[in-house]
Amino acid sequence: MAAQVYARGSFFSDCLNICAKGGLFDTGLHYIQQWKQYESADPGWANSHDLYIIEQKFLETCAHKYFSSKDIKSMMKFVRAFHSMDLKRKFLQSLSLLDELLELEEESGNFVEAVNIAKMMGDILREADLLGKAGEFLEACELMFFYVLAQSLWSGGSKAWPLKQFTQKAELLGRALIFAKEVSSSFYELASTEAKILSNKHDTIIEIMNHLQSSRIHNSTRGEVLCLWKLLDSHFRLNSSKYVWRENIFDVSVEGMIMKSQFSVETLFYCWTCWKDNIVHMLESLSNFKTQEQLHQHNSYVKFALNYLGVQKRMYNLNEIYLLLIPDANWVMKLGDRLLKKNGKIVSVDVQPLVSSAQIYWSSELLSVGMDVLRNLDALYNFSVNKAFSKFCQVQSLLHIYEVSKFLLKSKCFSHGHSDLRTLERFYRQTIECLSHHVVPLDWKKSLAKEMVYQ
Repeated sequence: MAAQVYARGSFFSDCLNICAKGGLFDTGLHYIQQWKQYESADPGWANSHDLYIIEQKFLETCAHKYFSSKDIKSMMKFVRAFHSMDLKRKFLQSLSLLDELLELEEESGNFVEAVNIAKMMGDILREADLLGKAGEFLEACELMFFYVLAQSLWSGGSKAWPLKQFTQKAELLGRALIFAKEVSSSFYELASTEAKILSNKHDTIIEIMNHLQSSRIHNSTRGEVLCLWKLLDSHFRLNSSKYVWRENIFDVSVEGMIMKSQFSVETLFYCWTCWKDNIVHMLESLSNFKTQEQLHQHNSYVKFALNYLGVQKRMYNLNEIYLLLIPDANWVMKLGDRLLKKNGKIVSVDVQPLVSSAQIYWSSELLSVGMDVLRNLDALYNFSVNKAFSKFCQVQSLLHIYEVSKFLLKSKCFSHGHSDLRTLERFYRQTIECLSHHVVPLDWKKSLAKEMVYQ
């Protein structure tokens, strides 16, 4: 009753004080909304009564009361009544209420500010959607692809390759393509290819090869590496008896054979060489990952090497951090908890331990895939011997075994364990011995056959 009397007499401060002391918060808010109608009719009216200051003090008092009682919904009703966005930001930031501030910024159409808050929260999907609303479609698409790649590799304790399915994958790729369509027709073409690669839906060999060619046209390191890896896996799954053996290496190009869904020792060696070259470039780029200039120079390789691990470089509170999208990823567990930096939901790692871990990971993958290639080439060589194929076919397999084992033994990318070293030395030594027997037969009277000439 007293508040009503004060309100009628335009004793605004007394009115709101009575409401605050009596817990009549909604009544006070009702009066404020009523007074705002007078302000609209006469802008100078509020200033003449110092109304803004009086109202703001009351609104903040009420908001603090509700915050103390953990009634955030009621608190936000009063925060929304603050007189400026800056006052709302200051209040919510002081209480670390980023979720509420993000919602408020989005409601107000302040999408750039909302993006920055989503970054501070480490909410990648929300950030991508807000980037789209802010018109930053390319960045939104790339962020969505980054999320899908990391989840496809590391979620649920997975040990990365191969790509796996997860809930929402198709939906997220679809949203990424909506963003891509707003960039350009060329970018949409690339994004469509990458979405198909990431979807990992039992692609045929021809489809994978088409994706590979498209990735190369658009200079996509991510697309090229993933497609080549898929082709290598397809070789590994194929029984030796299903491989094609050619007497003339110039009959059909290697890529032409793959486009016909035909695999041979040459197609296996080709896919390995292309995949290996990309990984070596990554390792070289990571070793130079010290300055901004060097990062820019090797951008696509460093970016993929880290994105594959679920890592993205970010600015956080004016500092450069490396955000871990999946903090419980298998490779992060090996890194150790003491090297991780945690700030709320944000988990990051310093550049030096990150680069070291990335180098270890990619060196290990390079060696692992290389050993699989060697074992497959060895099986193919033994198959050619058992089936009494021509010397040319046998020598082809041996030459590829020699090249692969030589690289794995002598490359600076590795520091071999004892068992790996012994296996590689055995492959290398036995291959040289077999090649020497073919080139210089034990029966010196037996002349070199024309079919053995290798150019």
